[in-house]
Amino acid sequence: MKKYLISIFSLVLALSCTREVQNLPDYYVDYLDTICVQINELKANEADGFIFWTDPHYPENAGNTAAIIDHIQKKIGNCLLFIGGDATKNAPSMDEGLAAYSAQLSQVGRNGNLFALRGNHDFTSSTRDAAPQTMSAEQVDSILSPFISPKAVFDTSENHPTWYYVDSPRGKIRYIVFDSSDTIKNDKIRYGMSEKQVNWIFDTAIATAPKDWKILILSHIPFAPDHTDVPSHLDAASRIADIDNVLLCISGHRHSDMESGIGRVFQVLTAADCLIDVGRTLCPYSQWAGKKVAGTVNEQTLDYVSISKDYTTITMKRIGYGHDRIFNIVPKKAKVGDVLEIKASASPVKWFAFDAQGNKTGEYREDGLREYFTSHLNASISEEGHLTCLKEGYPIVVALYEDGTKEYSMIQTIN
Repeated sequence: MKKYLISIFSLVLALSCTREVQNLPDYYVDYLDTICVQINELKANEADGFIFWTDPHYPENAGNTAAIIDHIQKKIGNCLLFIGGDATKNAPSMDEGLAAYSAQLSQVGRNGNLFALRGNHDFTSSTRDAAPQTMSAEQVDSILSPFISPKAVFDTSENHPTWYYVDSPRGKIRYIVFDSSDTIKNDKIRYGMSEKQVNWIFDTAIATAPKDWKILILSHIPFAPDHTDVPSHLDAASRIADIDNVLLCISGHRHSDMESGIGRVFQVLTAADCLIDVGRTLCPYSQWAGKKVAGTVNEQTLDYVSISKDYTTITMKRIGYGHDRIFNIVPKKAKVGDVLEIKASASPVKWFAFDAQGNKTGEYREDGLREYFTSHLNASISEEGHLTCLKEGYPIVVALYEDGTKEYSMIQTIN
């Protein structure tokens, strides 16, 4: 049955690669032209930039992702493209969705700049299904490889790896892609990264990066303890926290814009690029633009990620549903008891502070937020933006602007 599905998929893929499959709806043109002007303003002061989108769960997707990316690249030039995983729904419709979504991936990847991450719904069903449709590594590779640029560098000790890195000499950045679902247990996906993968990532992908380069990490499932009990996955998170040149960790999976920390490194999640996602958020400081509606510019969710020339700021320019996010990458240092006046790019309408995941202190909240942030255990912030450092840790400060934009700063507090 699996070989039959692969054969059908391969036929559809061969046909879809030979033609344009999407045209941009008229209602997008003016909106995207405005977005592209803003992206080009960011590009004037960036080391590198890329487009990231995740969790389309096709066919629960409006189907315009490829056309949007095409239009943007005509205005700003070609850039790296990362799809963050979960391209399709679960079985039994997985094979149909994958065949259809392959047309979009073929369209956006024809310039050789597409890199696909494997999600927990990709090429297998959800862990909750009674009889998951799990494919072998060889079958996964036969589907995934057409959508990964030849520029990717794979683990050569594996016949069909789904982890790799790609270099951007322009930005002096090495992008490292983890497969956060590479561990199979009892024919079900077990969230986590195998020891073999983690060793290759750190001993080869990270260890061989040029000394003056930065690293940006992408995975489908975030580095959060509540998502996995695989020791090597948890070890990867602790090792990332100790690497000075890691800029950011970007993930999907939770269908929500969420932010936390792995030590001094921001862990950023992006909302799903599918219609059923209503931009749900577990963060009280988030504001959303109503519901997703097909036939409007709010039907899709993508980010243009711009890394500043000095590597101190990363701006995630929202395309579609949601709002922009700005991350100040270098933590401010303080001592317990210090009161800091936090600077922001503009005048925020409100300030928030929360504790980054993985701190040494604190009891987590019991309202579903525990793996991402806690109450003000390590710091508190006034209405004027004055942060009081209460305990050792990594508090995160959020400046919320009137248009929904959020700016994030991290504080490294020591005794």
